[in-house]
Amino acid sequence: FFLMFYLADRSAVCGMGGWSDLASIFKFWRLPKVIIGLVQLLLSYRTPEFAARRMQEAKLCADHAIFQTSALTEIREGRSVMLLDLTGPREHPSEPEAGGVNDDAWTVFFVHGSMATMQQFEAQIAQIHEGGKHRVVAYDAYGCGQSPRPHDYAAYSQDNSMRDLSAVFDRYKGRKNLLVGHSYGCSQATRLAASRAEQVHGLVMIGPGYAPSHFPAGSIKVFKAPLIVLKMMRPLLSRGFAERAFHPHTRQASCQAHRRLLRRAQVFSGTNSMHVCQAFYQQMLWVDEELLHHIPCAVLVIVGEGDKVTPVTYAQAIHQVLRGNPRRLVNYSEVKEASHQVMQETPLRVSYLILEFMEKVEQGEEMDSDTQTVEM
Repeated sequence: FFLMFYLADRSAVCGMGGWSDLASIFKFWRLPKVIIGLVQLLLSYRTPEFAARRMQEAKLCADHAIFQTSALTEIREGRSVMLLDLTGPREHPSEPEAGGVNDDAWTVFFVHGSMATMQQFEAQIAQIHEGGKHRVVAYDAYGCGQSPRPHDYAAYSQDNSMRDLSAVFDRYKGRKNLLVGHSYGCSQATRLAASRAEQVHGLVMIGPGYAPSHFPAGSIKVFKAPLIVLKMMRPLLSRGFAERAFHPHTRQASCQAHRRLLRRAQVFSGTNSMHVCQAFYQQMLWVDEELLHHIPCAVLVIVGEGDKVTPVTYAQAIHQVLRGNPRRLVNYSEVKEASHQVMQETPLRVSYLILEFMEKVEQGEEMDSDTQTVEM
């Protein structure tokens, strides 16, 4: 009895709602429910220590210096996210607004995938912004990375996520705008491109999912489980994702870059909040064929050949739909020795593909509908 009160007090101090968990124990009389209440209480005590340890480990995996300028920014009333804004060149140094950006410069928006962070794009952000040629905007979605994570189911709805992305785009858009999405971020970027047809000039889809065949109908059912079960499954879920998201070549950790990548992935997956995962995955909506037909801009599809999260067949299906319009520039690339995290596993290759695509869009090139490119 005293042990329960001690643990409840400790977890309450850590902000994990220990007293409410303790109250739930006395709320039920049946033994199974009492046991579940006790386990939940113990987890609420353990969770803050586990998260604190992961955050301490995260400090050993230093962020790229480019993220030092990111800041918690209110993008709409009541919604703040950790946002990075790296401005590009201006026609006149005295012009402070986006309207003064050089005509040759792009504004590139990076949209990360589910329960990820903008830091997964660190190589592409650094490469595209190198020398200040282009403006780059990226942010940690609400509930992800360093953004707030309130216990509010509706806060992680598809509608709220899209309103956040739209608010960021409308605030920072330039004369030429490119959206770069990864995984579920592709679906959100696609919706924005369809709704901002005259303002989005290019769309890059990295490891995209596809509603007709994609797993939302199946495997994410696990997130309908009670929160207490998801907390216990956290290590299993993290390991399962790593095995599918990284290519065997990457998991061998034969170079310093891959060792750092795997370490950071392990650390940051351990900091994801299960209440956010549960709310987010239950409300996600993937891109479908009808939406793809409403994309007027040029599109680049990139996928790792070994992707087991959003397999190559999904990217091929999207490409098949997009190539139906022969007047639209559509590039397709499969990257060798890479999986779902292709932009992290082969950062220079993906950066090159994006920059090359931007040049083609500027030149107004059209691609034959039967053309595909497979990159080494």
